[in-house]
Amino acid sequence: MNREQFIDLATNIKNDTIENRSYLCDTFDIVHSNVECMHDPSEAYYMAHHILYNQNIPGSIVEFGCYKGGMSCKLSYVAKLVGKEVVLFDSFIGLLESGSYVPQSQSDNSITYDFEQGMFASTIQETTSNLINYGEHTVCSFMPGTIEKLLPIFDRHPSFVLIDVDIIGTCMTIIEKLWDKITTELIFFHESCIVDMMNALSDNDFWQTNFGTNTPAFGHSFYNKEYSLPNTNCLNFIAKPNVQLSEIF
Repeated sequence: MNREQFIDLATNIKNDTIENRSYLCDTFDIVHSNVECMHDPSEAYYMAHHILYNQNIPGSIVEFGCYKGGMSCKLSYVAKLVGKEVVLFDSFIGLLESGSYVPQSQSDNSITYDFEQGMFASTIQETTSNLINYGEHTVCSFMPGTIEKLLPIFDRHPSFVLIDVDIIGTCMTIIEKLWDKITTELIFFHESCIVDMMNALSDNDFWQTNFGTNTPAFGHSFYNKEYSLPNTNCLNFIAKPNVQLSEIF
């Protein structure tokens, strides 16, 4: 999705107007030019569209793994428009473990992604500064620390969840704890570029054990209506069977 497509999808329901979508595009450009962002600009359009499309559904906007706050800043502008809060989870000490993973597109194991403990670290001060300078910081709150300690005390029912934590176990824990709480019944995630994550999310035993259901629907937003298993290096989502994906993307 590009800028023009995002603007053309305005529903003119409440705050979802062409003018507001144009404003979001301008702010997103400013954020991307001034804050180190580990995502493609198109991803913000997809997520902003999803939030605007579902603005009447109650619930917080939640991001796991905010790094320096690039996507957090963008989400904060959308949240301000629709009257929601943004809750940011991060350890602020980078990755908690090291590992080497095979990209999904490399079946011969000839290429691996090496993640080192401490990678993608930012301080809460730096991320806060970016939110103050380039975002709507007044709608944001932090949950600093490890997921294992924080999720048991997190009692909100979010309407939007983005997971970008780069650790398989952590990603699975987040999905396990929030799957029955998310009000829009769809979770975005970036942990799709490694074979082990694809296998974990595609394992029926995980879903049967935790939720008593079969594997839900997967999709990747960069390819519009091509729904399949998670793809490499793009924004993915996982949705409950009753979600009408064609009405969202």
